[in-house]
Amino acid sequence: MKHAGLWARGLPVEGCRLANDLDVLVRSADARRLWSALLAEGYFDAGHGDRPHHLATLDHAQNSFVEIHTVVPGVNLRNAPATLDALVSAQLVTLAAAFDRDVLVPTWELLAAHALVHGYVQHGATPTSYPLTRMLCDLADLGVGERPVELATKIEPWIRHGMRHEETLAVFRLVQVLVRGAFPSEGSAEEAVLAHVVMGALDEDYQRALRLSRLSQMVTRNRWREGLRRLFLANPAEVELPARTSQIAIAARSPRHTLRILHKIWSGVEAAVRIRRRRRDRARGSTS
Repeated sequence: MKHAGLWARGLPVEGCRLANDLDVLVRSADARRLWSALLAEGYFDAGHGDRPHHLATLDHAQNSFVEIHTVVPGVNLRNAPATLDALVSAQLVTLAAAFDRDVLVPTWELLAAHALVHGYVQHGATPTSYPLTRMLCDLADLGVGERPVELATKIEPWIRHGMRHEETLAVFRLVQVLVRGAFPSEGSAEEAVLAHVVMGALDEDYQRALRLSRLSQMVTRNRWREGLRRLFLANPAEVELPARTSQIAIAARSPRHTLRILHKIWSGVEAAVRIRRRRRDRARGSTS
């Protein structure tokens, strides 16, 4: 999946596409057995805990992190999670020679759908933990810019629970524009996506406001349980701790961690107010 999937399909990731971990999709019945086998090979629990879509991340003193997935996060097939068996049945994986053996690799359409959801939805509110420019480059390597409308229409049923069709099409059309070496037209949806990517990387106020926005969306959609989990069970990236910080220390629920979370919320509110003021001042300046 992701970087390993791009590499296995022969796309140009070596030397130009970094990866922090190896994502492997297996059947649910095999996941714990593989996890235990890697422990026996020198891996250890990184302490981040299990997630709904993968077992606890494994770390190694000399190798990269490994995440053993049981579903492709953010992708549904027939309104059900995209398991390995479901992907095989839908012919959304193909056999490829990689790692000195034959492996199943997602089709380019599935790789594109996963890259989009992983970057724009899962990490959309925390762009410092996963740069959205990496997502754009992956989509460009996958050839998304050649057929943006066709691809957006094909994957719409897989990701409709996380992204609107108009959003998907705007991202794909932005890739099309950038591949040509141009910039999106002023006032277009593609320009708004590009502004989101750039401000997420460079503007600290915008970064803080994004985190607040993610939390407020959960509350307004009655996703209280997920909102509380993100507040008090946040993983290291969500509270901007180093990637190798153990979740075990955070799980102790120390007062310092609670204060860190509250500070994130308050700073997000302040940042949102500042951004609104800047937009208002710009609007006044353009009409004067």
